[in-house]
Amino acid sequence: MKRVLVVDDDRASCDLLREIFVSQDWQVETAVTPDEALQKAHANKFDLVVSDVNLEAEKSGLDLLLAVEDRIHFSMLLSPSVIGVEGLIDCPQDDM
Repeated sequence: MKRVLVVDDDRASCDLLREIFVSQDWQVETAVTPDEALQKAHANKFDLVVSDVNLEAEKSGLDLLLAVEDRIHFSMLLSPSVIGVEGLIDCPQDDM
């Protein structure tokens, strides 16, 4: 089963993305801070990390992804002010 780490300082966004990924048979972990995400990324192997760009913290989503890029297969930044849920694109599981 593919594993994804979803990072967003908005718990509702994390929960929504969890539902979407679980419906596609992904195992999902969530984090609401970059530090929590870094701990999970260093303790576990993820195929994908999806992060909000503008986290309410010292580190941005980009900082987070750069810090874990050697531990993940693929990453994606989301900017909720630019795209909504309808902006999410299905990623064929065969490509992962």
